[in-house]
Amino acid sequence: MSFSASPTMFEYKDAFSIPLKLYAHQPFQQERLLCCKGGYDMSIFKYCTECKKLMQYNGKSLCTDCEAKRQTTYNKNKRDRKADRFYHSKQWKSLSKAVLAKAGYKCALCGGLAVEVHHIQDVRTHPQLRLMPSNLMPLCTACHNSQR
Repeated sequence: MSFSASPTMFEYKDAFSIPLKLYAHQPFQQERLLCCKGGYDMSIFKYCTECKKLMQYNGKSLCTDCEAKRQTTYNKNKRDRKADRFYHSKQWKSLSKAVLAKAGYKCALCGGLAVEVHHIQDVRTHPQLRLMPSNLMPLCTACHNSQR
């Protein structure tokens, strides 16, 4: 692999020696990864979707500053504190582990690996059913996300 960099252009040649030129000043570059060589390791850079600042790629689309701002705003305005306390309680943690173990970690909908426990009747509308095993079902992450 070979790299060359100038203030506005990054050139990357992959294992097949196919050159790929990436221009940092173009607006469509926000989603494209920029590769640079820093010492002996290869760092990958991307533009933050919020502030448009060039950041080291960490698997997310936001830089650490914008991610912290977003989390703070979410915690202040949207997080349900009662539900949050419930899901971090010892009662819920032990019951959810027991439900998963009883089902053999098998998803109730697709038969995949269950890692989450879903309330059939929502906790916010039916708080009296929150710890009833008959109101719980084990689900994989994909099925749980489709139930929300």
